[in-house]
Amino acid sequence: MRTREASDRFGKRLFAEPQFVADLLRGFVPSEILGDLDFGTLRPVPAEFINRDGDKRIGDALWLADRPSGTRVLVLVELESTNRRRIAARVMGEVGVLYESLTDAAKDPDGHFPAVLPLVVYTGEGRWHGADDIAATVDRDDPLAAFVAGRRFAALDAGRLALDDLPPRNRLSVFVRMHASPSADALATDLRSAFEWLGQDERSLRDALLDWVYAVVLPRRFPAADRQPFERLGEEVTMLEDRVKQWTEEWYEEGRQRGVEQGLQRGVEQGMKRGVEQGLQRGIAVLRRQASRRFGHPAGERVATVLSGVTDPVRFERVGDLIVDCASSEDFLGRLNGSAD
Repeated sequence: MRTREASDRFGKRLFAEPQFVADLLRGFVPSEILGDLDFGTLRPVPAEFINRDGDKRIGDALWLADRPSGTRVLVLVELESTNRRRIAARVMGEVGVLYESLTDAAKDPDGHFPAVLPLVVYTGEGRWHGADDIAATVDRDDPLAAFVAGRRFAALDAGRLALDDLPPRNRLSVFVRMHASPSADALATDLRSAFEWLGQDERSLRDALLDWVYAVVLPRRFPAADRQPFERLGEEVTMLEDRVKQWTEEWYEEGRQRGVEQGLQRGVEQGMKRGVEQGLQRGIAVLRRQASRRFGHPAGERVATVLSGVTDPVRFERVGDLIVDCASSEDFLGRLNGSAD
């Protein structure tokens, strides 16, 4: 498979991951553009549009998200590995077909269609120089120039971003660093570091990142590199998930068995209660450790305080989700209290 074909194929897998797209918007698109967008409402929309005449345009990814006001935003992502001269015209056509395909059901309470953010993410080796203004292709002094649309998309040139300014613990930052690693060994180290804080439920994103490395980064930048470190990394991910699953099963079984054993000595009801308490304490310890590793020691201690005395397993799950979903310690601590209400 050619690198460009691999970029199209595996890039679509990456931008099909909601947390990956959320980190792209959260960390790399100015908030004044997105407004108070609720990243937790991101949901995928089919990125293939057919207008009334049967014409078809295919985007790499399309997402819809809500604002608290009731308005919505469509995010159209195009992943490019080469400078396309007519990218502005192409994106303009995709946006036009998208709007033509929308029905009245897509309108907000005020009767407006969602705004669209067309975003081009460039991963090529050279500097991005594709024109984002289709009006620049005609004579601006021509009286008809006013009828030519202006800027068509926002461009993110992954290779030109300052590494020191990348937001930490951000999935798109991981993607950018992959393209800036000075060696294959450094690339493997960067990935291993990222996999340590990615959520346990993000197996598909880990696989997509590894496939992107195999199909795009290594052939393009380190074609002669040894692939064994990356193969071992993939095996480690699988082994870790298997251990977590096994540990979860053992945790509940251990609590049940302790309850039975202690029940024989102290009475069934008292023993079972004690076994459940021990199981919950172990769960608190694990969540405290995970929060400390991702957001620092104070966050871990806060988890222990909030979950103290909580017996509802759903609340434990909510805290686990927050550890995965939140992008910063401030966001995590701000939402933590509500998770245990």
